Amino acid sequence: MKPASAGDAPPFLQVGKSYSIIYGGDYLFTVLEIGKEGWVKVVMRQRNQTAWINTNAVPIIAPYPFEGVQNPR
Repeated sequence: MKPASAGDAPPFLQVGKSYSIIYGGDYLFTVLEIGKEGWVKVVMRQRNQTAWINTNAVPIIAPYPFEGVQNPR
């Protein structure tokens, strides 16, 4: 896989998948289209509203529901 340039959307984003972003609050969205220069067309789940977000301006993006490694104890 080719590395993304600094202006591209993160390569882990996939059309049809859901993610959570933290940017002055916690928002859930599903990716509809991946544009250029970090722009991603999404449907915001809280309001069922279509919007464009720029991933270069978002400090935290995570898969939803969380798909991480469980903390072993």
